[in-house]
Amino acid sequence: MNSRISCAAGAVLTLLFFAKWLVAGEVAHWTLAEGPVGSAASGTNTILDVSGNGHHGTPYGGPVYTQACGGEVGLLFDGTDDRVFVPDAPGFALTQSLTLEAVIRLDSLLPAPHQRQIVFRGDDQLGLDPYYLAVVPSTGQLKFHIQDHTNGTSIVFSSPAVPPGSVVHVAGTLNDATGEQRVYVDRTLVASTITGIRPIGQLIGSNPGIGIGSLSIPAVDQYLHGAILEVRISDQALEPHEMLSTCCPGDAHAFGTGCPGWGGFVPVLSLQGCPSPGVSIALSLSSARPQSIALHLMGLFEASLPAAGGCTLNVFPVSPLVFALPLGGDPAIPGSGGYSVVAPIPANMQPATIKLQAFVADSANSWGYSASNGLSLAIN
Repeated sequence: MNSRISCAAGAVLTLLFFAKWLVAGEVAHWTLAEGPVGSAASGTNTILDVSGNGHHGTPYGGPVYTQACGGEVGLLFDGTDDRVFVPDAPGFALTQSLTLEAVIRLDSLLPAPHQRQIVFRGDDQLGLDPYYLAVVPSTGQLKFHIQDHTNGTSIVFSSPAVPPGSVVHVAGTLNDATGEQRVYVDRTLVASTITGIRPIGQLIGSNPGIGIGSLSIPAVDQYLHGAILEVRISDQALEPHEMLSTCCPGDAHAFGTGCPGWGGFVPVLSLQGCPSPGVSIALSLSSARPQSIALHLMGLFEASLPAAGGCTLNVFPVSPLVFALPLGGDPAIPGSGGYSVVAPIPANMQPATIKLQAFVADSANSWGYSASNGLSLAIN
């Protein structure tokens, strides 16, 4: 084997292995992009779980790899017999908090009495289905269902219909601590309830597992007609900024270098979520001095200018817009300081590009501060 290919493959496998440590609560994550566009998915365990947890799936009926949403690849389900089956595993026995989410394009609501499954956990028993996310054909509403071992059921329907022909993000969350069961469309909360129902853990029927695009069993008319670009299951009730994003017209990326403070840690400034009008994002700082304060400089252009203390000024020109945020963390542990601030972007905000850099009060540096990388935020 070519050594360069071997090294590259090893790097990819290493990244996949550590993915479950990098994404909080991720149980399984299928990107549905393994094959060339126009080819039919086939073969045992060819639908890969990129979470690193090994929950690979097998396609049935020949769903076809397709492009949607600016070239993103997913699977096109024909609404007749296409599905993906993932064998059941202990990790799917989510009896407390959970999130089901997917990026889909609904092509049609075929006339039928049965709902159209997006992601489903169950077996061949009648009822006793722990959880699923589906579309109701008669109304086009999103349906988030959970069921306990007595067949006690809690269901939340989205108030608007899922828009056909458009790529949308859909999600259902259950918060065990509060009992709140929520439904989101494009990361916007559209319906919720409070419930005491918690999903069944162990499945005792035949063919237990996860179904994508249908049930976990064949020969039942609950097949989705449309594209699914991504599916993820988490063992936490995620907030909108933590959910999958796709077709994001905005952009956020780090640039430049920072300089270290106490313990040799360099603060890391990052953004979670899609920087787009009407969407919530989270600005985060990590690896900083705990129980300190961070000053943030804002500008319009990237820079690389030497600054006191061996640091680099990554934002130019520095605007008068400066804001400060306190840092949490254990005061005895270097690098444990940070924050995460969630903020909605106004729906009527005009496109804008902003550059940010954080400076943390830190006496370990000769000039009394450490600095983060730069962060470019393009809101579109």
